[in-house]
Amino acid sequence: QTFNTDEGDLLAFIFDVYNRGTFDLGSSPYGILYYNLCLISTYVLSWFTEVTHSQVLVVSRLISYSFLLGSAVVIGAYTKKFRLGEWGISFTLTLLGSQVLIKYGLMLHPDTIQLFFIAAGLYFVSSFLENGKWKVFIFSIICAAFAFSSKYSGLLLFPFIGLSALVKFDEVKENI
Repeated sequence: QTFNTDEGDLLAFIFDVYNRGTFDLGSSPYGILYYNLCLISTYVLSWFTEVTHSQVLVVSRLISYSFLLGSAVVIGAYTKKFRLGEWGISFTLTLLGSQVLIKYGLMLHPDTIQLFFIAAGLYFVSSFLENGKWKVFIFSIICAAFAFSSKYSGLLLFPFIGLSALVKFDEVKENI
């Protein structure tokens, strides 16, 4: 049923936590957002039917795939907003046609969720640098937090957000 042993281990981990009836994940090699989304979906599914490993696998893969599609929407919006033209369209199509992304979009991994939140965070940071609205800045922080909670390397988004705040703060200070 699973593509590799790593995916099998993750499925067993989610199913074990589900069978205990808790959200107590203990330690995890990744962040907890993906697992909690899978568990919430599994608990909702259990209201309608008895849950099996196969159903948890399908639900978990649907979550990954949904976030992959969401990433496509965010990258497309970025391309349109910043008028990247043919280069942006080519980049978007190349990225979305990537075998690695398609593979992770169909597997039980938090990578596509992290990609979505990093792409959205960068979109909001770019928008903040363009229009200076602090509400957009807050959205970038929220996206960075979700990127970090899906996989720990999402922490790398925070320096970009911090630098954008410093740039805007210097602009505001100069206008006073």
